[in-house]
Amino acid sequence: SGSLAKSRSKLYLTLDQQRFGPVLDLLRRNCLEEDRTSEVYDLWKTVKDHLLLPLTIQLSEKTVVTLPPCFMRLPPDLKLKILELLPALM
Repeated sequence: SGSLAKSRSKLYLTLDQQRFGPVLDLLRRNCLEEDRTSEVYDLWKTVKDHLLLPLTIQLSEKTVVTLPPCFMRLPPDLKLKILELLPALM
């Protein structure tokens, strides 16, 4: 989970224990097996898409900083749809 300081909204990410539990255990012990690299990539992509990018966008908006380049490359209509889904900042 994550949120900005003094923010009313908090982002939550729930991971499937059966799918990502063994991968997290291997990462914690620092002994990743080569045949598990696709699972690590899936874990990284899930965390990035559902936690890191939304927090980065919220932080950028709150501090009036330019949004991340990945967001800026989207077509304007898609950006508006995404921004409409975000909670309003006070």
